[in-house]
Amino acid sequence: MKILFITLFLLSSLMAEQNSSMAFGTKVTQQSPFKTFKQADGTSFVGIPRGKDCFTYIELSSGYTSLYNKKSKRYEYALIQNKKLVPSGISVTSGSIPKNIQKISKEELKKLQEEAFKTHL
Repeated sequence: MKILFITLFLLSSLMAEQNSSMAFGTKVTQQSPFKTFKQADGTSFVGIPRGKDCFTYIELSSGYTSLYNKKSKRYEYALIQNKKLVPSGISVTSGSIPKNIQKISKEELKKLQEEAFKTHL
């Protein structure tokens, strides 16, 4: 009976390793939330995909917000127009940030997301 109990414990511990950062004292590396996005011209930048369903955007490492523009087929800095998050027409590059683009606060993004969900329903 003890052997069965120990076997079940070991098997359950091994299964838990897949869902835990620590199992049997060994570290499992956590995946970074950052992802590399490639532009059509071959350049790339790093950001974190955010949002869900009808409201998605990319949080850049610089704190700015980006959207994919389907017309231009490139990632562009985002701005707010008519209470909506829209692409600015200015492509995201790994270089300097255009002076006429402002950071969008997390509070503003949350409000825009709530509004997008209301209109989407």
